[in-house]
Amino acid sequence: MPRELITDDPDHEKDIELRLKQVIDPELMVDVWNLGLIYKVTVKEKRAVVEMTLTSPNCPTSEQLFHWVWHVLTKADYIDECEVELVWDPIWDASEMTEIAQLQTGFMF
Repeated sequence: MPRELITDDPDHEKDIELRLKQVIDPELMVDVWNLGLIYKVTVKEKRAVVEMTLTSPNCPTSEQLFHWVWHVLTKADYIDECEVELVWDPIWDASEMTEIAQLQTGFMF
């Protein structure tokens, strides 16, 4: 599933991507962006809504990941509020990973 970024200012898109690449899944040691866990980010009027998933419903670090995503985005001067929503559709699978993540984890498709 391609990642979707919707912003008031297209110049913020790369910054959002870079911020999300700072959030590392502690089990796989790869960032949530390259893992393909971020499905959609919408930023309008200084409010961000993030739709993200997890590699597994039993992910022991889910609350940490949500908090870290919230934290890196609310540090942006163009975001005052951030809501992180867990979505299960579509269900994540390893084919969602970028080539970078595949190389880091050893999963190659």
